[in-house]
Amino acid sequence: MIQYIEFYKILVQTMYIRVYLAILLIVLWFQLDVTEGMIGFHSMSGAHSFDPMIVISVILLIVIFLFLMVGIPIIKGYHQFDYDDD
Repeated sequence: MIQYIEFYKILVQTMYIRVYLAILLIVLWFQLDVTEGMIGFHSMSGAHSFDPMIVISVILLIVIFLFLMVGIPIIKGYHQFDYDDD
């Protein structure tokens, strides 16, 4: 019974991460779409077309993928130590 509870905790944690990722990717999609439109508008008007939001979005994606690569194995390893205590 305890193992099922631990598995449920891991499932909920990964589901929260997936929902957060999905929301962030949707936001980034709209953000990049908006910045592409802004870049097209600025390049037509001859203004400088650099937008720091693109850099911020890329940095956010890198940080979140690093968290996914490092954070989930740490969570699973922590729960495996709980199994050893039984």
